[in-house]
Amino acid sequence: MLAPFLAAAGCAVAPPRGDATPDVAVFAWQAPLHRDHPLVGRVWNAREHRFDQGAALAHDAADADFVLIGALDDNPDHHVARAHLIAGIAARRRPVLAFDSMDSGMQETADRARALNPHDVAALVAALGAGGRADAVASVDRPELAAAVAADLPIALVDLPPAGEAEFAARGPGALAPAVQRLFMRGLPPEALARQMYAELSAFHCGLVPHEVLHHMLLTQVARDAFIADRLLTVPPEEGVVVITGIAGALAGRRFGTHLSREAPDRKIVRVAVLEVQAGRESPEDYLAMLDPGVAPFHHVIFTPAIERADPCRGHEHRPTLGGPAVLSLR
Repeated sequence: MLAPFLAAAGCAVAPPRGDATPDVAVFAWQAPLHRDHPLVGRVWNAREHRFDQGAALAHDAADADFVLIGALDDNPDHHVARAHLIAGIAARRRPVLAFDSMDSGMQETADRARALNPHDVAALVAALGAGGRADAVASVDRPELAAAVAADLPIALVDLPPAGEAEFAARGPGALAPAVQRLFMRGLPPEALARQMYAELSAFHCGLVPHEVLHHMLLTQVARDAFIADRLLTVPPEEGVVVITGIAGALAGRRFGTHLSREAPDRKIVRVAVLEVQAGRESPEDYLAMLDPGVAPFHHVIFTPAIERADPCRGHEHRPTLGGPAVLSLR
């Protein structure tokens, strides 16, 4: 259960409810919705189709070469859950903690801040807020950064810097380093996946973004994933990497994880998702089937309460850009 992680970090952990099974952790959730849902606080082992103790999850993750932890950035409980899983892994080994949304151009800044103030999380967050893409995510990822500082874990910022994106927009794949360019060409999605990604991106932007702009955004994502994978693959196997990413970043068959599986087939990958519960859905399998009915998208799932979200498309005329390209053209 999550309780050992939470207690170690000083979070309020209450005794289990009278009707709760031993693997349920009850603590001071911040998200307001569905706190009494029977899955909240539980850890699902998707490979063995059973609930696990949090210690079992940490043990499995600590034994992996790559651990991809996907979560929703706007739910504070997801950051806490990730931070405590990091603490559980760090109790067993000392991996590199990689952030796929913080650009690598800020790596020297992060290293300098830690060298000057090795135990000061606030100083690290402030340094990352000085520029680049890291400034938008450092504050929300503060629990994860705090876990890294507490355990003295190396931190790697692995995203393609904005300057690299601009160069890619101007010159295409030729702007990428040879190793990244090779991964980029191998990472172009097949037709069915390209259409699915295109539709998802269009829906995210309320159908308001023109086709040609969506096409460029998808190619840029493929380039970013190639760049991220190249940096992750340079970490020596004996160290291991824990990657802080979104739900899509941890999904099987998606994003940079496909490169890791293909380029390092003998290295163990553990995919963990932190998911919000939904009213009326009380089986863990329901959530996995919603994400991808064809494959097992994650190895482990941690369930939390949900937050309220406004409809971002409300007030806009939704014009779905259905279909999308059969292939992603490089022209």
